[in-house]
Amino acid sequence: MKFGKLSAAVIVPLALAIGICVALLVAVSLPVSSQQTLDKAAVEQIVADYIAANGDKIKESLIAAERRAQQATVADLITDQTPTRGPADAPVTIIEFGDFECPFCARVQPTLQNLEKAYEGKVRFAFKQLPLPFHRNAKPAAYAALAAHQQGKYWEYTERLWANPAQLGDAMYVQIAQELGLNLNKFNRDRASAAIQQQVEADLADATKAGARGTPFFFINGEPLSGALPEAEFRAVIDAALKAAQ
Repeated sequence: MKFGKLSAAVIVPLALAIGICVALLVAVSLPVSSQQTLDKAAVEQIVADYIAANGDKIKESLIAAERRAQQATVADLITDQTPTRGPADAPVTIIEFGDFECPFCARVQPTLQNLEKAYEGKVRFAFKQLPLPFHRNAKPAAYAALAAHQQGKYWEYTERLWANPAQLGDAMYVQIAQELGLNLNKFNRDRASAAIQQQVEADLADATKAGARGTPFFFINGEPLSGALPEAEFRAVIDAALKAAQ
């Protein structure tokens, strides 16, 4: 029986608990006159028989425990400063770690827009900054996007960044701010501020802590997905998360 990608932190305690519980159940179920010390082979056989008879239930318990562990790992990733869209109480939350100079991040954006329409009201989106060190324009673009966020225009601003990744640069950042009617003095002040630079560094630290490797990297209710995947793969995970939330 395969359990999939489950962490040892979940499997080991549950396996031990199963073994102990089964042994105890067997011991107390034996008549007093027949109780005797069971050797190791006998206990192992009892546990094996129990798992064989209850494998599906055990697998469901393991998967549920792993899901709770994953959700706990990413529960604190969204802060008051994190750009989000969609209902705060949506049953599914998609967190993207992205880089504005990453072509794969740009490629997946239409897929995310399709998902937002298909699951309207059921999914909340959040974006965390993960500028890769070999993309020289990634951090300045992240600073500009978060400066636009300070004026309530994060998603409108980033839509234009994704549309022209080859044009990233200071002139583009200012042009987009002008097109969106942002207060330019505040925009320029904010994107150069220590507060926004610290927010990007905090997002980078969160990526390391959560195990986000490369971009784009996603967590869907704690379930990790990596890369600009086909829409069907996102839908499969979202549908499973919606079912689990019922």
